[in-house]
Amino acid sequence: MTYESRYEYAKTKYAEIGVDTDKAIEALSRFPISIHCCRAMML
Repeated sequence: MTYESRYEYAKTKYAEIGVDTDKAIEALSRFPISIHCCRAMML
């Protein structure tokens, strides 16, 4: 299964409960996020 087909499957499941995933991704894309990895510091 490709990432695209998994997304399409999830998109239909969320649509069943009234969630527009494209609209949600668009809304969230306005907020910058930063993900830090501190595992290297623990080695």
